[in-house]
Amino acid sequence: MESVAATAGTKDLESDWPRQIEDDYERMRPLGEGAFGVVWLAKAKDDRREEDMTRDDDARFDAVEWTDGDPPSPPSPAYVAIKQIVAANDKARRYAEREIAILSEVDHPNIVRCLRHVEMPRSILVVMTLADGPDLGDLVRVGGALSVSLARLAARCLISAVAYLHGRGVIHRDIKPDNCILVAKKATTSTHHDQSTRDDWMSNDAFWDDKAAFDDSEWTIVLVDFGFAKALTPAECGVENNNGRSRRPSVMTLIKGNIEKQASDERKDKGMHDSVENGSGIAASSSRKRKSILFKSLNSFERMPIRAMSSLGTRDFAAPEVTNSREKSHGDTALSENVADYGLNSDSYSIGCTIRVMLTGIPANEKNEMDFMSSRDGVLSLYALFSCCSKKRNVRYKWLDESPKGARELVLKMTNPVYADRLSVHLAREELWIKGGMTSNDPVISLPTGDIPGRIDDPIKFLKCATLAAS
Repeated sequence: MESVAATAGTKDLESDWPRQIEDDYERMRPLGEGAFGVVWLAKAKDDRREEDMTRDDDARFDAVEWTDGDPPSPPSPAYVAIKQIVAANDKARRYAEREIAILSEVDHPNIVRCLRHVEMPRSILVVMTLADGPDLGDLVRVGGALSVSLARLAARCLISAVAYLHGRGVIHRDIKPDNCILVAKKATTSTHHDQSTRDDWMSNDAFWDDKAAFDDSEWTIVLVDFGFAKALTPAECGVENNNGRSRRPSVMTLIKGNIEKQASDERKDKGMHDSVENGSGIAASSSRKRKSILFKSLNSFERMPIRAMSSLGTRDFAAPEVTNSREKSHGDTALSENVADYGLNSDSYSIGCTIRVMLTGIPANEKNEMDFMSSRDGVLSLYALFSCCSKKRNVRYKWLDESPKGARELVLKMTNPVYADRLSVHLAREELWIKGGMTSNDPVISLPTGDIPGRIDDPIKFLKCATLAAS
């Protein structure tokens, strides 16, 4: 399974940027660095906005009704993130091109956007909207289990974002707390240059306080790092007829066909053996099983596995079907040498793992909660003994059972190891812990939808980059 660490390094990245970027942006400081490249905080030199304007500017701009021709271009953000992506070889460049193509088309408030890009010999510069704040992985490593309110807000934003991606035929393939950025909506751009900001974030006890409340009018989560994302083609989602012409079925139509196909494949694999063992009873048994699968899966087109996609992502958050990889065969078109059979619903597993980590603070690689908590008892006792003499924050670990019932059930449904039985991201939006209504005092909310509504009976609206690649 290929991970981010398996990509080319950053030591050979160009230090000098093209003039069209240097003329427009002032590099301020690195925001992050990894095997993929470096992310810089940059300030627009030709800043048409006041320093104290907030991130609500774009929303106010979009709300204006233009009656005289096309609307003007929205004002450039005062601060942006510039990602310098390693592209020293053909495979790395193709992954980078995929990321740019996807982020140039998607439009959702919980997803980072690509504003422009410039290619260089060994790397590609990508100017993106700035998600200024700590990532959830950093918060968990510093303090452990997050506030239940913050975990719920993050789960809502993440599920909304990925449901939108799936409605556009995009699979992310690397969902984890490190790729979820916490953003304060009311923060001003004047704080972006302050290098003490991270320390300020980490000193905020509310992030780990179950009594703290996090409202979506003040906070949001932005999903980043689409380096392993893939825009699926209509053919890969099974929406071409026998004549090769595209059709636009509803999600519900796709579900029935996909589940029937899975049941048919099972019958082919077991048919000979079952016919000998069970005689004429096999047909009735298969019919009952197929109806049961359809009943459980009626609302999830995401459950259809796609053959031989690259085995990618972060292993600790990857679904079992993604890590169950094999060597690429002749005719497989995946970029990676290792491939696996999986589909959109594999993202659901990664979301479930991410929510579990937020609620418990337990690292994702610790699969046995009982063993981990038992091993920590002695360590925590010693830590408590000396913590009074240290300024380091206590790391809080919690049992999943300590979480609200709705949160526990959501995690278990989304991390079901059986691909066809796993709760899809679209259906996760209807869980009470996500949409609200768990009690009379728990308001029902409307999740953001982006530029498409993304209802379960809507057809997939494929990205242009996917349909062009398939043509």
